[in-house]
Amino acid sequence: MEQEDFEYSIKIIDNYTIEPKTGIAYVRRGNGNQTVIFIHGLGSNRYAWINNFIQLSEKYTCIIIDLPNYGDSVKGDYSFSMSFFKSSILNFIENQSLQNVTLVGHSMGAQIAIKLGVEKPSLIKNLILLTPAGIETFSDFEKQWFKQINIPEMLFNTSKDQIRKNFELNFVHFGKEAQWLLDQRLQFMEDKEAYYDYCKMICKCVDGMLEDSVNDILHQLIQPVLVLFGEKDKLIPNKMLHRSLTYQDLMTVAEKKILMSDVQSVHNAGHFIQIDDYFQTNRLIEKFLK
Repeated sequence: MEQEDFEYSIKIIDNYTIEPKTGIAYVRRGNGNQTVIFIHGLGSNRYAWINNFIQLSEKYTCIIIDLPNYGDSVKGDYSFSMSFFKSSILNFIENQSLQNVTLVGHSMGAQIAIKLGVEKPSLIKNLILLTPAGIETFSDFEKQWFKQINIPEMLFNTSKDQIRKNFELNFVHFGKEAQWLLDQRLQFMEDKEAYYDYCKMICKCVDGMLEDSVNDILHQLIQPVLVLFGEKDKLIPNKMLHRSLTYQDLMTVAEKKILMSDVQSVHNAGHFIQIDDYFQTNRLIEKFLK
């Protein structure tokens, strides 16, 4: 994306609206017959779709949201379980009287999308899952290991240098989009009170993801589902706990369990495939929706 296009996209995404009943911040663009809702992942926000939202809104009605307590959405002491997020998005869709809905979820956002797709197949016509969380499963011992390191104080005290290294793990190409997201995080850290609340939320989200796997409900999806994995994803599957597990293994699970699935990999992309290779990601989304 050229610098001028990048700055133009940022200005559009900046201009959000708050949905009054759910408190969800969103930006809507386009007038297509199909409504595409983009759900960001853990620790992210609506800006994660900067390379997709503008282009795809030329053909579809596109809506990017900040999940509750994320980004510019209303803050609150929520459970942050996957079921909570699912219900919040369902309420948003119903409050906006949206129809012919496709959910595009990234990572945790894909896990949430799966839950909503299973619950409301008449409302959710298609699912597009990018590097989905929740298909990889964890044993009780592994969950306990996560709980020991998944504490707000540890995240809060992570140095800026380490945060940058953690960010870099998400990308093959650490370009201006990734740098902008990183700068946004570093700036947010200056507000110590708000940042500590953010860290508490992230830990609750991780617990929610672990306790609410969607692996065992994939077979209940009856709508068409596009699943995209990044061939150079360093986060999914988990490299510390599941060293022998590959993204191809997760692709096989998705293909076997999801009735109408189109499962593909994006070659030169990491965990944020919608940024790393947005051209290929957008092309695959458009092809699927046609």
